[in-house]
Amino acid sequence: MAGLSFMELGVLAAVFAAVIATVFGVAGLMRPETAGDKFQQNRAKAKAQAEAKAKAAKAKSRMSPGDALANRSDLPPALQILEPFQRKLTQSDPNQVGETRQALIEAGFHEQQAVDIFFSTRLVLAIVLAIGGSIFLFLFPTALDSSQILIAVLGASAFGYYLPLLWLRWRISQRRKAFSIGLPDALDMILVGVQAGLSLPAALRHVVEEFGTVHPIIVEQFMMVSLEFQAGMSRSEALDRMAKRMRVPEARVFATMVSQAESLGTRMSDTLLVIAEEMRTNRELLAEQKAAELPVRMSLPLVLLVFPCLFLVIMTPVVISIMRTFSELAR
Repeated sequence: MAGLSFMELGVLAAVFAAVIATVFGVAGLMRPETAGDKFQQNRAKAKAQAEAKAKAAKAKSRMSPGDALANRSDLPPALQILEPFQRKLTQSDPNQVGETRQALIEAGFHEQQAVDIFFSTRLVLAIVLAIGGSIFLFLFPTALDSSQILIAVLGASAFGYYLPLLWLRWRISQRRKAFSIGLPDALDMILVGVQAGLSLPAALRHVVEEFGTVHPIIVEQFMMVSLEFQAGMSRSEALDRMAKRMRVPEARVFATMVSQAESLGTRMSDTLLVIAEEMRTNRELLAEQKAAELPVRMSLPLVLLVFPCLFLVIMTPVVISIMRTFSELAR
């Protein structure tokens, strides 16, 4: 790197820019916007607008701040600049956009702008890390040749492009875990409220008031369910939407059991008692499973970290005494 002339650096920069332009150009050509895609997009947009008008006419309270349709003028200036590029390069596949939208909802981002912000962040991070890696290699010369430098810069760009996706998956897993841990406690409080004479929506509102700082994920989901109740949605439909948002077995069991209780006419308190006991038992079994796996998981750190230290502490004096003995014999 230190032996490169300015001409070679210019050629390297031109090659890098050509490779980046080629990659983005090929990606754009491989995903052309056909007439069928335009028809599906227009049909989906018309359906979404019709549903939004119907919801607004039914009740304004049903629309959460994140459910409102976002206009292009509502986007920040930076997103307005990047919107044509990221829509062409990263949002050209409707299936990918739908999956990303669902993943963002599971992660707690319900705003309509969340998809644009997410894809723009991926694109910006890829460009920033590529430029940052090039500047770093230019300011701190190494023994890498031109091809290795190009591979390193492209690797940094790929890392920046996929880093938001990894973070999104980690956030979804953490939210699911927190929801599974807090749901048995929430069901116990719902059961107490129902047994005291409250309806299910009133018991959910009570949980929202009491669990504000203890289980924020539970509060968020139950608040959305309560708003859907107020908008006139049935219990089974609202709980089914919650189960689809979280995608955890506990939420699906809760929604299914409540729906069956309504259809069969059984007492809601008995149903909630059975669900709470089952989920509490499952949580205890999961804790016992983790406790049983602990010795197996600790074996590797013991072998790699603890045993070498003990071996050094025990054997170092012995080795020193042996060395002294041999030195005295040699004299």
